[in-house]
Amino acid sequence: MNRIFSNQKGGTLLCYVPDDKAAPGIGAICALLKIKYREVGSEVLDERIGALVSGKPQSAEAHRAAEAVPDEVRSREHAEPFVLFCGFSGATLDAFLAQTRKQKLRLPLKAALTETNAGWTLRELYDAIRAEHETMTGEVL
Repeated sequence: MNRIFSNQKGGTLLCYVPDDKAAPGIGAICALLKIKYREVGSEVLDERIGALVSGKPQSAEAHRAAEAVPDEVRSREHAEPFVLFCGFSGATLDAFLAQTRKQKLRLPLKAALTETNAGWTLRELYDAIRAEHETMTGEVL
């Protein structure tokens, strides 16, 4: 699984989809809003975010340690979709989120690309966002 399409209007959405699941309408929203969409599976969990977004490998020096994630979170499978907003304007992000609400799509794991997390692996970012979500909501994913 490594699906990509683009019209390059409003940034790139990197979407991790577990191998046994389908992305719940996310690609259609991206097509509607002319957002570049890249869907990836578990085969890239240990790749650096910056390399996944740019398509270029990153050096080991570019890696920054992810925040401490509890072992019980880190050891669980990565069973929920996760979206990463890359280069979205505020208006594009608002439009995307409005469409997810309109279509009643539930995406509890989402983040924006930052200079810091670009050096993390997808697994590290997923685990950190999952731990943050669980701390804030009490919902175990």
